[in-house]
Amino acid sequence: MALPLNISILMEVVSERTKSFFLDELGISINQITYGKESVQKLKLRYLTSLLAVEGKIKLYWAFSFDESLITEAFKIYAQGIDVSEDERDDYIEETAGDFINIIIGNAVSQFGEKGLPINLSPPIIISEGKNIHRHRNGEFYTTVIETDFGKLDIYCIGSKEILNVDDAGISKLK
Repeated sequence: MALPLNISILMEVVSERTKSFFLDELGISINQITYGKESVQKLKLRYLTSLLAVEGKIKLYWAFSFDESLITEAFKIYAQGIDVSEDERDDYIEETAGDFINIIIGNAVSQFGEKGLPINLSPPIIISEGKNIHRHRNGEFYTTVIETDFGKLDIYCIGSKEILNVDDAGISKLK
């Protein structure tokens, strides 16, 4: 990934990849996509959150934070035909959230890699019913809120101010 990274373009690519994944793989339409830059010290998480680190020339963290109703519906569709016992259901829902962030972020960031340089994705970390993500003083939160008929998905990109190139006009152009 080239430095500095144009976060407006990256957020748009991730949002479009999420939109096509939800529609093509799950049959879930996106009603609205909202972009923003958060200047708060902590972000409130939804019911289930998957986290992933992307490392190459730079390091970014991504979080997908799902409403319970959305991840539950997505799991039902994604796991259709798989026999899941009730005591394993929550584990499978968490694995579904991990699969989604891996697939979507993996496909999106591959467009930003420099030829010949590897991009590494960490294994997803899942947080159930977490409360907040706290921001380091040098960090920035960039957000996309994706709204569906089944609930919302917040997508956060977290990185240092030095590597993320954006002005507030760039984010607002995406709205």
